[in-house]
Amino acid sequence: MPNHYSLQLDRDALPLGTRRLPPYESLCLQIRIRRRAYINDSVVQELPEYAQAFTLLHEMLLHEDSARVFLSFCLSAVGIPINDQDQMLNAIASFYLDMGVDPASSTCSGGAIPIVLADILIEYEAHDETQAVNRAIQESMELDMFKAVPATKSSIEGLKKVRLEGSGSMEECMICLEKFCVGQEATCMPCSHVYHGDCIAQWLERSHLCPLCRFQMPTDSGSSR
Repeated sequence: MPNHYSLQLDRDALPLGTRRLPPYESLCLQIRIRRRAYINDSVVQELPEYAQAFTLLHEMLLHEDSARVFLSFCLSAVGIPINDQDQMLNAIASFYLDMGVDPASSTCSGGAIPIVLADILIEYEAHDETQAVNRAIQESMELDMFKAVPATKSSIEGLKKVRLEGSGSMEECMICLEKFCVGQEATCMPCSHVYHGDCIAQWLERSHLCPLCRFQMPTDSGSSR
């Protein structure tokens, strides 16, 4: 039976009496996952809650394509399959825009970083209690596998530098969506995807997965695959 997802969004750490965000440079996205199994409309299994926080720069969310890449990374890191993410991606992106961030300002105000709280309830129907328990164990193992794990510092520093020549090269860095210039130096992943050096370094410091193909860079607990 397919999963049924319920998403609730809220915000925290905003100055009292304000509706629009002050010009912060970043915000915190905190995702909380709850899983619940039913048999004939009765709850038979409920996994412990799992929460993970992500710091997102406003510039990551100013363009729809880059926003979806970063938000998809966050949802994947808490075990949400890519095929189930579309509605949640749209809801989180819209919620962020409705908060009224001023993209023209680059000044960071004092005070706490705004927090977007995403509460995701995953419900599914089980045929019997054994199936519910087995599925809970399987999903818990999958969640452990997809948790955000940074790449090793040595593997990031060892990435190959390339000089872009125009034809055959990607037109833009798929992290920041800025166009590459002919002759510009970029960083090439082992999977052959190319990014700005700073962009991919910052990405890999949070996740060892290539943003485009999920190629796995080495981590302190294992090697690339």
